[in-house]
Amino acid sequence: MIEVKNLSISLGDFSLKAISFEVKEGEFYILFGPTGAGKSVVMETIAGVLVPDGGRILIGGREVTRLKPEKRDIAICYQDYALFPHLTVEENIRYGLKYKDPGSEFFPRLVSLLGIGPIMKRYPENLSGGEKQRVSLARALMVRPKVFLLDEPLSALDSHIKDQLMRDIKQLHQEFQMTTLMITHSFQEAFFLGDRGSVIHEGRIQQTGTMEEIFLRPNSPFVANFVGLKNVFKAEVFHHLAVDTPYVGIRPENIRLHKKKTPASYSGVVTEISDMGSYFEIVIAAEMGRVTALTMLGGYVRDHFKIGDPVHFTFNTRDIQRIPEYSG
Repeated sequence: MIEVKNLSISLGDFSLKAISFEVKEGEFYILFGPTGAGKSVVMETIAGVLVPDGGRILIGGREVTRLKPEKRDIAICYQDYALFPHLTVEENIRYGLKYKDPGSEFFPRLVSLLGIGPIMKRYPENLSGGEKQRVSLARALMVRPKVFLLDEPLSALDSHIKDQLMRDIKQLHQEFQMTTLMITHSFQEAFFLGDRGSVIHEGRIQQTGTMEEIFLRPNSPFVANFVGLKNVFKAEVFHHLAVDTPYVGIRPENIRLHKKKTPASYSGVVTEISDMGSYFEIVIAAEMGRVTALTMLGGYVRDHFKIGDPVHFTFNTRDIQRIPEYSG
C-alpha cells in the first residue's frame, strides 16, 4: 500500500539517506528510533508536507511523490492534537466531511468506539490530554483515508492514559483494518501495536522486520541497545564460547545476582541501584564492562546489596544473543 523507495532529503545539517520500506495493505507499521533519528521527516515527506530531493513514494500503486497533501488520501494524527480551538468536539470531528463523506453510519460508530459521546459539545480547552487525543484520532479517521499516519500520538500522555489509548488504537485498527504508519521512540508502543516496522537512526534504516524479529534478533549493537538489550559486548569477551558474530548481548532480565561466588559466576562491584517501581535496575562494574541487571525481587536487593558492594552474577548461555556488525 505504501512504498517508499530510496527517499532522500536534506534539511540543514540533517539528511535522510536512501530510505526504503514498504507497508502492506491493512498493516500497522512502526517507524521507530531515538529523538532526532528522522522519523518525523519521513512521515511529513510521505504526507506531502516536505518535498524529497530524490526517491519515490507510492500509495496503492499510485505515484504521489510530488502531489499536494490533500490529493494523497492520507490523514494524520499529531502528538500535539492540532484541534481547532473555536470548534466543538463534534465540529472538529466532522470538519473533514467537506472533503470526503464516509456515510451517515460511520460517525456514531467511531464516537462509540472511542467513548467520546458525552463530550461532543465541549471545546478543546475543556478537554483532558487523553480526550483531546481521542478527538484527534476521530477527526483523522472520519474521512476513512487510505493511509493513516500517527505522529507519536502517545508521547504527551500520562502512563495510565497512554496504556488505555494504546488499546483504543489497537481496537480501531482491528475494526477498520486501515493501513497505518506510526512513528514512536518507545519500543513498548512498537511491540504492542506493530505488525512490522523499521528502526531508523541518523537518517538511515537500521533494521526492518516483525517486532519479535527486531527484539530477539537485533542486527547491530545500536539496535540491540535501542530495544533494551543493554548488555552488549564484543564477542571476544566470551572467548570460551563458540560465537560466530562480532558482538553478543544479554538481556538485563536474564542476569541473575548472587552474594557468593560460584564456579560459573562473573564478579564485579555494584555502582548503581535504581528503584523503578515494579522492578530494580542494578548496574555492575565488571571486568567485561558495564553490566545491567533487572530484578523484581526488591526485598532481596534491599537486604543484600548497596553501592560499592561486591556482587557475583550468572546467566544461561542460551540467553546470549548473537549480534552482527551493521554495515548498511
